[in-house]
Amino acid sequence: NQGVRPAVKNAFPDVSGYDIIFIGTPNWWSSPAPVVSTFVEHFEGFAGKTVIPFCSNGGGGFGHIESDIKKKCPAADVKKGFAAYEGSFDEKQITSWLRTL
Repeated sequence: NQGVRPAVKNAFPDVSGYDIIFIGTPNWWSSPAPVVSTFVEHFEGFAGKTVIPFCSNGGGGFGHIESDIKKKCPAADVKKGFAAYEGSFDEKQITSWLRTL
Protein backbone atom coordinates (compact mmCIF):
# COMPACT_ATOMS: atom_id res chain seq x y z
CA ASN A 1 0.00 0.00 0.00
CA GLN A 2 2.09 2.87 -1.35
CA GLY A 3 0.13 5.69 0.31
CA VAL A 4 0.28 4.34 3.87
CA ARG A 5 2.34 6.49 6.23
CA PRO A 6 2.30 4.92 9.70
CA ALA A 7 2.80 7.12 12.73
CA VAL A 8 6.12 6.87 14.52
CA LYS A 9 5.93 6.25 18.28
CA ASN A 10 9.01 8.20 19.38
CA ALA A 11 10.23 11.64 18.36
CA PHE A 12 12.42 11.82 15.29
CA PRO A 13 16.12 12.44 15.98
CA ASP A 14 17.70 15.80 15.23
CA VAL A 15 19.64 15.27 12.00
CA SER A 16 20.61 18.91 11.47
CA GLY A 17 24.21 18.19 12.49
CA TYR A 18 24.67 15.45 9.90
CA ASP A 19 25.69 15.93 6.28
CA ILE A 20 25.33 12.26 5.34
CA ILE A 21 22.24 10.17 6.07
CA PHE A 22 22.17 6.39 5.53
CA ILE A 23 18.63 5.11 5.01
CA GLY A 24 18.06 1.39 5.49
CA THR A 25 14.86 -0.44 4.61
CA PRO A 26 13.63 -3.89 3.76
CA ASN A 27 12.44 -4.28 0.18
CA TRP A 28 8.70 -3.77 0.74
CA TRP A 29 7.14 -4.98 -2.52
CA SER A 30 9.92 -3.17 -4.42
CA SER A 31 9.53 0.05 -2.37
CA PRO A 32 10.86 1.40 0.92
CA ALA A 33 8.88 0.23 3.96
CA PRO A 34 6.04 2.70 4.72
CA VAL A 35 7.61 3.81 8.00
CA VAL A 36 10.82 4.70 6.12
CA SER A 37 8.75 6.90 3.82
CA THR A 38 7.24 8.55 6.93
CA PHE A 39 10.78 9.23 8.18
CA VAL A 40 12.04 10.67 4.87
CA GLU A 41 8.97 12.85 4.39
CA HIS A 42 9.23 14.19 7.96
CA PHE A 43 12.61 15.68 7.09
CA GLU A 44 11.32 17.05 3.77
CA GLY A 45 13.65 14.88 1.74
CA PHE A 46 16.86 15.78 3.57
CA ALA A 47 17.43 18.89 1.45
CA GLY A 48 21.12 19.73 1.10
CA LYS A 49 22.29 16.42 2.57
CA THR A 50 23.86 13.32 1.06
CA VAL A 51 21.50 10.35 1.27
CA ILE A 52 22.76 6.78 0.94
CA PRO A 53 20.11 4.04 0.68
CA PHE A 54 20.58 0.38 1.50
CA CYS A 55 18.13 -2.49 1.73
CA SER A 56 17.66 -6.11 2.63
CA ASN A 57 15.68 -8.31 0.28
CA GLY A 58 14.55 -11.85 -0.31
CA GLY A 59 15.22 -11.84 -4.03
CA GLY A 60 13.83 -8.58 -5.35
CA GLY A 61 17.08 -6.65 -5.15
CA PHE A 62 16.56 -2.91 -4.88
CA GLY A 63 13.29 -2.97 -6.79
CA HIS A 64 12.59 0.72 -7.28
CA ILE A 65 13.73 1.74 -3.78
CA GLU A 66 16.58 3.92 -5.09
CA SER A 67 14.33 5.74 -7.54
CA ASP A 68 11.60 6.15 -4.88
CA ILE A 69 14.11 7.69 -2.48
CA LYS A 70 15.42 9.99 -5.23
CA LYS A 71 11.85 11.16 -5.85
CA LYS A 72 11.31 11.76 -2.12
CA CYS A 73 14.66 13.57 -1.80
CA PRO A 74 14.89 15.85 -4.86
CA ALA A 75 17.11 18.40 -3.09
CA ALA A 76 19.48 15.78 -1.67
CA ASP A 77 22.50 14.12 -3.28
CA VAL A 78 21.30 10.49 -3.37
CA LYS A 79 24.18 8.05 -3.87
CA LYS A 80 24.16 4.50 -5.24
CA GLY A 81 22.82 2.10 -2.66
CA PHE A 82 23.58 -1.42 -1.50
CA ALA A 83 21.13 -4.35 -1.60
CA ALA A 84 21.79 -7.29 0.72
CA TYR A 85 20.14 -10.57 -0.22
CA GLU A 86 18.98 -12.50 2.86
CA GLY A 87 22.21 -11.77 4.68
CA SER A 88 24.35 -13.36 1.96
CA PHE A 89 26.90 -10.56 1.77
CA ASP A 90 30.26 -10.18 3.38
CA GLU A 91 32.40 -7.41 4.77
CA LYS A 92 34.39 -7.17 1.52
CA GLN A 93 31.21 -6.41 -0.47
CA ILE A 94 30.19 -3.69 1.95
CA THR A 95 33.69 -2.20 2.06
CA SER A 96 33.86 -2.21 -1.75
CA TRP A 97 30.47 -0.43 -1.97
CA LEU A 98 31.44 2.15 0.66
CA ARG A 99 34.62 2.97 -1.28
CA THR A 100 32.52 3.90 -4.32
CA LEU A 101 30.70 6.61 -2.38
